[in-house]
Amino acid sequence: MFFFAFLGAPTGEPRWRELLSRHAEWLGLRPYAFSRAVADGRVFAFGWVSLRPPDTHALVREQGSGLTIIPLDTLTRAQALAQESPRGFETNAIRMDVSLLSGEVRVAVPILTVEQFYYANSGGDWVFANDLRFDDPHAGQLRRTAPKALASCY
Repeated sequence: MFFFAFLGAPTGEPRWRELLSRHAEWLGLRPYAFSRAVADGRVFAFGWVSLRPPDTHALVREQGSGLTIIPLDTLTRAQALAQESPRGFETNAIRMDVSLLSGEVRVAVPILTVEQFYYANSGGDWVFANDLRFDDPHAGQLRRTAPKALASCY
């Protein structure tokens, strides 16, 4: 199961969904995509490519104007979703918090995780993925998130 997300202009979402579908087909998997409107006019689209539909009740928490997503179905996802902030890292699961009011995205990557997470930006559109093979030629080259790289995104 691989996770992908897009934050940007609504006109970019169909292209992102098409890339997600092509990537899923290339891997022999199926795409499962979802989206939410952001108050500033952008869209946040996210999804997985996998054999079976993802358990979004276990992987996504939507409260008020925010989303919390655990990209992988890990044994520690419940602890990751239960925490109100990424402090403490009682889990090794990567956590993505998205404000649907401002479009602010916070990705918490625990130091000891074996998961990888990548991001790219082009013209105000952001692409996120845990699979480096996902190729969005309009978003630029995916870069691996690291504590130093993440600090520069805030």
